[in-house]
Amino acid sequence: HVFEHVRGELYGPDIFHDFYWSDLYKINFRAKQGTTQGLRSEQINECAQLLLAEIDELDPCISVFLTGVYEGGKGVGRFFERWEPRGQLKSKNESTGEFTLVGESRKTHHCIVVPHPQGKGENKIIQKICSLWIK
Repeated sequence: HVFEHVRGELYGPDIFHDFYWSDLYKINFRAKQGTTQGLRSEQINECAQLLLAEIDELDPCISVFLTGVYEGGKGVGRFFERWEPRGQLKSKNESTGEFTLVGESRKTHHCIVVPHPQGKGENKIIQKICSLWIK
């Protein structure tokens, strides 16, 4: 539906040509019961770097995180704690959910955190994504 607003493309099966779907966690840090907090933290560190490398390689015009969580400790907020000390988190705006990442290539990547749309009002989410995309 964002493409309908930004590009005038109607929603349908052909609209997915410019989408890439990925997971935050490339390693399931919850998979093993009884793992130590240190090991889980290392797995999250690796996931944060793998995700940023993926974004850097794909170089999208915008990355949308459907986690609905911006604060530390959950969702993409857990990654901010890894990116910030390395200088990879260039900016973040908690009120809008927008943030900017800097990859290894020194490219900047515009990102936004929005709630997962399932069971929620999609119009506000669509407008929020469009407002960043059109900037």
